[in-house]
Amino acid sequence: KMQRLSERDILTQERNIKRPDLILIDDHQTIVIEFKFTEEMNERLKKQLREYTTLLKQMQFKNVNGYLLYGFLNIAEIVV
Repeated sequence: KMQRLSERDILTQERNIKRPDLILIDDHQTIVIEFKFTEEMNERLKKQLREYTTLLKQMQFKNVNGYLLYGFLNIAEIVV
């Protein structure tokens, strides 16, 4: 069973707060999910998700993967 963390703060080394929409964790993997309700896919959103996954890797979470879910477009995109 996966542990679910919704909109939890992550404090960066620069003392900035990052807040992913959803983090799912089990013994083998960590999944970060960002929900976006926009009409277009955007590189800035991918960059934001990559930042979240990098922070979690630095915090020693296992097998971190990120997904952007575009609600209006019905698209799920894997962002590593």
